[in-house]
Amino acid sequence: MKVMPLHRKGWGNCGLEPGNREELDRKPKAFIKKSLAFTEETRMEHQALLETLDYDPATGVFTWKIAPNSRAWPGKVAGRLWNNQYRRISINGREYQEHRLAWFYVYKSWPTGEIDHINRIKHDNRISNLRCTTRSGNQQNKGQSRSNTSGIPGVYWHKRDKRWIAAIRVNGQKKMLGSYKELSDAAEAYRAAKLKHHIPTIF
Repeated sequence: MKVMPLHRKGWGNCGLEPGNREELDRKPKAFIKKSLAFTEETRMEHQALLETLDYDPATGVFTWKIAPNSRAWPGKVAGRLWNNQYRRISINGREYQEHRLAWFYVYKSWPTGEIDHINRIKHDNRISNLRCTTRSGNQQNKGQSRSNTSGIPGVYWHKRDKRWIAAIRVNGQKKMLGSYKELSDAAEAYRAAKLKHHIPTIF
């Protein structure tokens, strides 16, 4: 049995009308690549996805409902680990990230932002481990830097001044929150700023 077609006809490049090709040509390559990926996603039919794959939200595992090729069969786990991080599934010659497919499978619409793995395990695609967020929000859910000496995100020791410095990133820009004699005060300044600038917060 062949894989059901998952794409509509008649979609333009990157979702732009033909008259806007000049605008597309002026875009950076990174934008074009991201836009093409988004276009491929929005072309996929939800019903056809349901007919092609099974998804277990409790385990995050996709399995084939049909045989896409001679190396796979109904019931076999679909996809592969990519660069020891995210999992991907190839459908009709196009690759999709499993965490975005999981969101689409369950909620019937593609995520409007990035998908964050709450426990930071990038191949754990249980629906309870996924949340839709912004690029800024996704960046916040990362482990501490190896250079962090305080044990608290956003707080570090300034050797010359012998004080604790608190800082936070907002929309890609570093925002200084002050210097403090006590570590607890610096930590509280960071927490207050995180509550203000990053929603949902991650602690």
